[in-house]
Amino acid sequence: MSQSRFNLSDMVLETERFDLRYLLTQMSDEFYPLLTPQNQSIRIEARAAKSGGSGLGLAIAKEIAAKHGGSITAQSDGGVTAFTVVLPSNKL
Repeated sequence: MSQSRFNLSDMVLETERFDLRYLLTQMSDEFYPLLTPQNQSIRIEARAAKSGGSGLGLAIAKEIAAKHGGSITAQSDGGVTAFTVVLPSNKL
């Protein structure tokens, strides 16, 4: 089994303003054809999917959000997990 190391402490950010709602809408549109045959769906800051992973994605995303002065939290209830991403709109 191989292990990967990912260190964000040396990451240099190049920031710019963008429309997050537009990005999420585009992502939703792109994944729709892949999810529909599996009876899954995606909707904007929430999703319904039955897939596992290594757990590194959330940890990495939290580090990236923190580098931008924001945060990511997760809350599960009744088999539905909601992720809340908070990014400051004036941080550049």
